[in-house]
Amino acid sequence: MLITRLELEDWKSYRRATIPFREGTNAIVGPNGTGKSSIIEAIGFALFGYRSASLAQCLREGAESGRVVVTLISSFDEREYEVERGFTSKTTTRYRVLDTDMGRIAVAEGNEDVQAWLRQHLRVAPTAALDALFENAVGVPQGTYTAPFQQPPAARKAIFNPLLQVEEYATAADRLLDSQRLLSERITGLNEEMARAEGLLARLPALEAEAEELGGDLEGLAERVTGLEGDLEAVSAALAGLDAAEQRAREAHTRSERARAEAHTQARLLEAGRLALREAEDAAERLRQSADGHRAYQEAERVLQRLETRRTERDELVAQGQALQAELARLSERRSLLDRSLEQVAASAERLAALAPLAARQAELEAALQAATARAQQAELAAAQRLAAEQEVASAERDLHDGEVGLGRAQEATRRLASLRERLERTIERGQQANVERAAAEAEIPRLQEQVAALTATTSARCPVCESDLSAARRQELLERNHLEIAALQERIRALSEQREAARHEYVSLNGQAQRAEAALRNLPGEAEVARLRDVLAARRARAAEAAVQAAALQGADDEIAAIGEQLRTLGDPRREYQRHEDRAAQRAGLEEEQAALRTRQSAAEERRAALEEALSAFAALDEDLRAARAARARHEEAHGLYLANRQLAGQTDGRRAHVTSLEESLAACRAAAAAAVEEQAAALAAYDAAEHARLRGEASRLLAELASARTEQEQKAVRHRAVSEEVAGLRGVSERLDGLRAAHAEQGNLLEVVRLVRELLRQAGPYVTQRLVRYISREASRLYGDIMDDHAGQLNWSDDYEVTFEVRGRQRAFRQMSGGEQMAAALAVRLAALRETSAIDIALFDEPTAHLDTERRDSLADSILQVKGFSQLFVISHDDTFERSAQNFIRITKDEQGSRLVGPEGG
Repeated sequence: MLITRLELEDWKSYRRATIPFREGTNAIVGPNGTGKSSIIEAIGFALFGYRSASLAQCLREGAESGRVVVTLISSFDEREYEVERGFTSKTTTRYRVLDTDMGRIAVAEGNEDVQAWLRQHLRVAPTAALDALFENAVGVPQGTYTAPFQQPPAARKAIFNPLLQVEEYATAADRLLDSQRLLSERITGLNEEMARAEGLLARLPALEAEAEELGGDLEGLAERVTGLEGDLEAVSAALAGLDAAEQRAREAHTRSERARAEAHTQARLLEAGRLALREAEDAAERLRQSADGHRAYQEAERVLQRLETRRTERDELVAQGQALQAELARLSERRSLLDRSLEQVAASAERLAALAPLAARQAELEAALQAATARAQQAELAAAQRLAAEQEVASAERDLHDGEVGLGRAQEATRRLASLRERLERTIERGQQANVERAAAEAEIPRLQEQVAALTATTSARCPVCESDLSAARRQELLERNHLEIAALQERIRALSEQREAARHEYVSLNGQAQRAEAALRNLPGEAEVARLRDVLAARRARAAEAAVQAAALQGADDEIAAIGEQLRTLGDPRREYQRHEDRAAQRAGLEEEQAALRTRQSAAEERRAALEEALSAFAALDEDLRAARAARARHEEAHGLYLANRQLAGQTDGRRAHVTSLEESLAACRAAAAAAVEEQAAALAAYDAAEHARLRGEASRLLAELASARTEQEQKAVRHRAVSEEVAGLRGVSERLDGLRAAHAEQGNLLEVVRLVRELLRQAGPYVTQRLVRYISREASRLYGDIMDDHAGQLNWSDDYEVTFEVRGRQRAFRQMSGGEQMAAALAVRLAALRETSAIDIALFDEPTAHLDTERRDSLADSILQVKGFSQLFVISHDDTFERSAQNFIRITKDEQGSRLVGPEGG
């Protein structure tokens, strides 16, 4: 796989960036905190579903959505694709793969489809966890290279088991356990069903005999029910007349009882009405006796209300006096403060004359300091421009060197492409020639087959083809010759088909090589590009020389700034003191005006206080008048309460008297109605024969009981007959089903044995495969370690519990006994070997692999990493220029108030 470009939109600290990558080593350089690691994390986010933080933390601050696009050339079909992943702070909004050669159509969309596509084109196992593969092998996060190898065995297994997928066998065996349990449950269920079926079938003969007996019983019960129904009909007709006479007597009795109850109720209501009338008459008498006291209470209440109004007026005047007293106190305090302020103003006016020349000198020195500071800033800017120009010259020199190297590679690629195209043309010609010859052979076979058919069918003495004389021997000779020619042609067709297929395969291979060569050639510079790079280098050298001249001309400004600063420190800050006294002196007029206003306000307040004291003298006897009015109201309060308590009840006297009269009339009417109802009840009882009625009821009850019993017995036996018949039919079906259950039981038992055997094989295979896989990785890691350290004298070992040791001449060292550089090299070797063994991924990303190492070890490890073989593309992040000298692509990252960005033509 080859990653050619990364596009970022609102990803972490990047607002928008397009980052090109090349085959070989891509060095990503910049100060700490500029966003270098964010580039590696973006690749992991898009291609491996990896992220070290939440989506909200991946989104640039203030943005609502972000996007990461990785352009790559697939290891699966060597075509170019774009993997795009859009997201918000809460979810992934778009995840898809676009085929750029087919007009950017989507070939996979959605998390599940994209992950499946990535596993296929990254050439990793369908069950591999892509995020774990990235975190532990492809793009190990900064500072975690050696950490897992220093942890205990259990922690190491938790990290590397998912990467190596060694638990897949145990997982598969565990998954089969569910199948085994399901089969066991099915067999148990079949056993239970067969036992139930066999138990049910034991009842079949008895049920068949019972069904026959129930049929005879039902016929006899039908005749008995018919006779009982006739007898019951005759008794019911006679009973209906007596029921009507009984009903009339019962209704007459009910009316008599109701009339007596209504008369009794009216009598109770009349007694209650008379009692309520007496209560109203007593209340009217109490109302008359308390009327004078009630009127006296009301008059005292009116007097008290007038006095309360005057008390409110007096209280308001008292409050106004208190407010005036407080205002006079505030005015006096403010006047004292104004007197002291005017004394300070006079002192400030005297101080201004002494400070004026000192403030003028301070202004002169500050102007001179500002001018010197401006020159120093210009000098600093010129120095920075000179440094930037020198860096641009160095960058242009590297670009020119890379361009010249690339131009050589482009020329070589052009020659190789021409050779491939010539071979393609020859391959096409061979395929076309094979097609022509195969078509001719295929056309010849029917002609020969027609001759064979004619020679076989003819019995004449002349040849049906050439019309010459034909003997039997000649016919046989011609037939054999034609059969041989047909067989030879068929063999020729087969050979030509193989030749055409071989040409097709060669064409596909050569065409793929040509497309890759063209793609590589498009990424390589031409002569015009190299010429442009030479012009850029010349222009940058000229700018660097100009910047050096400007920086030299502005030297010396720092000394001038120091001298002026010393004079200002000696002088102090007289201008600030001058301004302070000037501000105070300017307050004189305002203070004097406020002082005159205060005198006026004090005089007015004194006048208002005298007027209030005079007004308050009119309320001297108010408190005594209030006490007298409250006493008068209290003397008549009891009579007032009695009057209010009886006023409502006394007003109901006339209404209650009318109600008593109405009740007396209703009681007389109810008593008359009760007497008439008693007479009607006696007449109804005389027309009713109770004894005959009781006899007929007993006869009807007996007939009904016998009929119900017969019908119940008939219904029960009918239900039982139906149930027995259905059960017999069901049991006959059970017999057939039992045969099927026995066949299924045998089949499920055989399948269960197969599942148990497969589970046992998977359990035994897991540890064996783990040992072999770790052994292969250990061997490859030892070779990579020798390449990185440029020393193959020792043996790096990785054990079954993922412990790293190093052995030299029979002496073994544990991982913790190795130096920092050796530990980093060993960790890289093991991780890269595991990556090769578990997938076909041929890229690796190193995030600050030389961090926390001294200069010598950092340079040594950097050289070692760049010597790693077998990877088409390496990405190395560093905060210094350690990898700059050997990288094929150099990317510099910076960060300002706008966010992270590239430095150079790509980044602006």
